[in-house]
Amino acid sequence: MATPDSSESPGDALAVDQAVSVGQQIHAIANQIAGAQDAEARAALIALIGDNQSIRDAWLLFSVLQFLRGDEPKALSLFARSVTCGAFAENAHMLLRDIVERRGGEALEDFLRTNGMRPLAPIGKLGGALRSSEVDPWEYSPSTVNLFPRRQSEFNDMSRLIDRFVLKDIAPTEPMFDPDDRIFTLGSCFALELRNYLTAHGVDSEWLYVPEGLNNTFAILDFIEWVVTGEAARDAYWYDEAAIGGAVKWAPGEEQKVYREFLETVSGIVLTIGLAEVWQDTQTGGVFWRGVPKSLYDPERHGTRMSEVEENRDNISRIIALIRQVKPTAPIVLTLSPIPLSATNRPESSVMADSLSKSILRVAIDQVMAAHAGDENLFYWPSFEVFRGLGQHWPEALLGEDGYSRHVNRKVVNLMMEHFVKRYWRQVPGC
Repeated sequence: MATPDSSESPGDALAVDQAVSVGQQIHAIANQIAGAQDAEARAALIALIGDNQSIRDAWLLFSVLQFLRGDEPKALSLFARSVTCGAFAENAHMLLRDIVERRGGEALEDFLRTNGMRPLAPIGKLGGALRSSEVDPWEYSPSTVNLFPRRQSEFNDMSRLIDRFVLKDIAPTEPMFDPDDRIFTLGSCFALELRNYLTAHGVDSEWLYVPEGLNNTFAILDFIEWVVTGEAARDAYWYDEAAIGGAVKWAPGEEQKVYREFLETVSGIVLTIGLAEVWQDTQTGGVFWRGVPKSLYDPERHGTRMSEVEENRDNISRIIALIRQVKPTAPIVLTLSPIPLSATNRPESSVMADSLSKSILRVAIDQVMAAHAGDENLFYWPSFEVFRGLGQHWPEALLGEDGYSRHVNRKVVNLMMEHFVKRYWRQVPGC
């Protein structure tokens, strides 16, 4: 028998089924009590409580039923039992008012008020002047409903939580890569994390260095366009960050054909997008990869702006189209970096600007995924959702673990890499 302290969670669809079924039963029983069908209501309550003793509204209705049958001591005992199950449902007062109006009268209302349950006054249908018989349950489809974790205890097993609530229906049905496959990664430190993880598990894949400053869609598009076509018309804006800090003009370590040849041999591509706020040359419209070098900065010409959803959507779509010219069927995985903005030039806090930036990029990615629904080799990997969505519920900090607020928790980084490799790689030792 289930108890309020049970840590075992039912399947997603089953949980919704049970919640809706219980709600329907509660409404039906309340209607039976209001209609003086006491025997039927008592039998239904016994069956419902027998399946789950933590249904607070069932105990409440049982208390009301006993009061109406003249057994006030038993009614008080049952009412006390209902309180131990937690707060009452939002519509409990509505159900009680319906019963009071149709059956109980002042005596029942006094009993409920004495014990802290006051039926709602009739103040219009949205205020509670509906009878339980008038309420129609919400329509839902168990095959399409996906739930957010309901119990905090479910966050105790992060690996299981990610499997059940995050990765459902988004990862490939079968792994796609072999241990010796080449993977092309751009956009953030994801490449280094993936390489380190695979190396630690005995996989020595080949990699080609790409600039680290490719974390907005304009920069990634510039780089991919150069790799595929040799086009470098916007190279005046190719500034990355030097290892010692400061701006440095990026120059490829190899000729363009070497990068293209590498792209032609890869088995998959991972693109991580991080920023929507960009530095722009207002005269030409060109967007800098990382920022404007101090020696070039002209306040009349250079400034930052928050790029729009449509721009980022079109950039990502163009990136995919360019890759498809070289690799028509190679898996492409899009990710959104969970790392927050370090600063903003907008007249608002960096926290607010970060929220806007990530929202713009997440919507742009979603629109790209919808527009390319027919591409069976295009995927989204939810690193952002794990760190920034579930992270607020996890017992440990998912950002700032080492004292730096923008550094991610190493335990969860390894966990995400483990899940990623399990779903995309075949025969990786230890995964």
